[in-house]
Amino acid sequence: MTNCAKLPVESGDVNEALRGFFSGLLEQDVVQAVFLPVRQPDGVMVMHTLVRDPDHLAGLDPLAPVTPTSAARLLSALTFKQPGYRIAAFLRPCDYRAYVELVKLKQADRDQILVITTDCEGRLEPKDFLGLAAEAGEGAAVAFHERCVQGDDTLPLVQACRVCEHPFHEGADIGLRLFGGDPASELVLCGQTDAGAEALDALGLEEAGEPEGRPEVLQDTLARRAEERDAMMTEYGDKSSSFSALRDVLKTCINCYNCRAACPVCYCRECVFLTDTFRHDPEQYFRWAGKRGQVKLPTDTAFFHITRMLHMSTLCVGCGQCSTACPMDLPVMELFRTAAGRTQPCFAYEPGRSPDEPLPLSVFEDREFLDLTAE
Repeated sequence: MTNCAKLPVESGDVNEALRGFFSGLLEQDVVQAVFLPVRQPDGVMVMHTLVRDPDHLAGLDPLAPVTPTSAARLLSALTFKQPGYRIAAFLRPCDYRAYVELVKLKQADRDQILVITTDCEGRLEPKDFLGLAAEAGEGAAVAFHERCVQGDDTLPLVQACRVCEHPFHEGADIGLRLFGGDPASELVLCGQTDAGAEALDALGLEEAGEPEGRPEVLQDTLARRAEERDAMMTEYGDKSSSFSALRDVLKTCINCYNCRAACPVCYCRECVFLTDTFRHDPEQYFRWAGKRGQVKLPTDTAFFHITRMLHMSTLCVGCGQCSTACPMDLPVMELFRTAAGRTQPCFAYEPGRSPDEPLPLSVFEDREFLDLTAE
């Protein structure tokens, strides 16, 4: 079976090469649908789209550095029940990690998708991507890659990407090797599972080797991101060290709950904060105001975020969709990743690593947390 295959890129048109690849998957009946980023009718913004007809792949743009909504959440809507179709899903590593967690939570299915992911250089906020697209047009993805390779510090990468230590996912079926390669001339696709290798075989692509410079680029990328991650966790560890400190960070929260809606692994069908539990009797507000002299409304902002941290910190994959969705520019990702940096090591758990790894709070160990139980 093919381990790695070459996808020639003619005239620097990456999207044309990828169009041939995804069309081949459909035409060879490897899959019956593809789920990937496609430019919308305005020709600029890119959104994940479900495509069944190869003729509708004209606007695909999988490497566009933008993810307006969580692809994991969208894909789970297609797979939480068996639809009877096999789907080739192009996901960023963080999206696939979130999808793995949804599989464990019985909100999605892994067997019916062929996962294709890529070495990830990061993403831009939608407004920043629109600026790049205005300059580079349909070549925005290649322009973004070239600026990343050149070490352009002016690229406004989202903070979640600057501190992400998972720029690729070895558990995907097919991995697109960008690091160390030249996407303007050729793309290298590697089968990382039997299903991925069989899919590449079905397309009859020419075999290729791994990009020679990839290990060095990966090492440099991981070192740079780890340094920035550690600095972030130190800063926000201090800012969340007490309730008063955390409340100060969150003082401008307006309780819009956008972060909850954007989070790919916040999966509850009914959130307690959207029930009558937090719809207080009017008299309650007057009692609070009478006791304290005044009361800020809404009242439950900090409690909302603390509750989500308790609920989600073991599952947080650091995708940053929460901060993207926040209209008040609160550092939601920074706070959650800092909390996750404390809770996940307690269980030696890395969310999204493998569908076979059980959720930490679903397993009972006879002897655990001995430093707390004094045994």
